[in-house]
Amino acid sequence: MVEFETVRAKEVNFGKNNFRFSKLFISMRSKIVALFFISAIISISTLSGCLEIREAYIEDVYLKDWSSIAKNETNEFFGLGKWITREYAYKDNEFPAFLCITTVKTLLLMSEKDLEKMAFEDFLKDLGKQGVMVDKNSIEKGSRKMGLGHVTDYIICNGSVSKEFEKLNLLGTKVKVFFNLKDKPMEFKTNETVKILAEVWNCKESGVSVICLGVAQITNHGLIFVYKNTTAWREMVGDPYGTFRDPFSGEKIYSNSGLVYNVICHSK
Repeated sequence: MVEFETVRAKEVNFGKNNFRFSKLFISMRSKIVALFFISAIISISTLSGCLEIREAYIEDVYLKDWSSIAKNETNEFFGLGKWITREYAYKDNEFPAFLCITTVKTLLLMSEKDLEKMAFEDFLKDLGKQGVMVDKNSIEKGSRKMGLGHVTDYIICNGSVSKEFEKLNLLGTKVKVFFNLKDKPMEFKTNETVKILAEVWNCKESGVSVICLGVAQITNHGLIFVYKNTTAWREMVGDPYGTFRDPFSGEKIYSNSGLVYNVICHSK
């Protein structure tokens, strides 16, 4: 389950992808130093309003067969970290897909290294724990330019829902994989192929980091035929440059209305 949980004593959880803080309070002296440091930072952030967050989102004109189904907002670590996650779901139950767009605000912009680790490593591990098996040989990394001009880093790869999770559902081939989609659980069939996207960038104009995570099922096994449908995937990743290819035809996906490409994270 991809979750966005509240903070516990010494770590901030972001979809089980953790910002781990080292143990600050080793001695009484370190406690005092830490408390002074935290108090100073809180005072600065309160006075300046520097942690006001401008959330990233997708304009309704691009959603079409997608629905904005949930929004989660979290303030953590004495208010020194904030993030907002918007969740979108594809309306076709036969080929389910979801896209989560998270805006992260900290006193300093996250480093590209931390962003990539969170999205490219931890997220894939979390999917594996939930039964979405990642084909590591299919991982492709790259960068592209977004509609607002930001240059992003991304990975795409193939995956499938593990057969071992069939035992969790008495009805047979369907297994529910919950991605914290409050109003609509995603149901992926076992042994079907999914495409996975993780894409990140920093928006200096708004002072936030943006993390996009998406999964789209592209096959559906019937009694006789295997049906294929890449519509949700194409709508999710399309851009005017044809950065990505259709997984079946190999054709470049050209689109001016791709969901991630058109994410709004600062004023146009």
